[in-house]
Amino acid sequence: MTVALNEMKKGQSGTVAEIHGGRGMRQRLSALGVRPGDTIRVMRSAPFMGPVLVEIGGTELAIGRDIAQRIRLEPSETA
Repeated sequence: MTVALNEMKKGQSGTVAEIHGGRGMRQRLSALGVRPGDTIRVMRSAPFMGPVLVEIGGTELAIGRDIAQRIRLEPSETA
């Protein structure tokens, strides 16, 4: 079962299963290091619909909620 990145809690991690969006968005996320099969860990989720701070491949990224809801993850068992 997959969940959207913006639904994950602080400290949880998961593997990117799919990215819903156009080719441009998928290419932009790929350039940032967000690709299917990669593991993402949620560092912090800003209140009031702010961005989600994640760690992927040793790099921290802030991803806006509108984009985060389009990134579907397969949650890790240890999450």
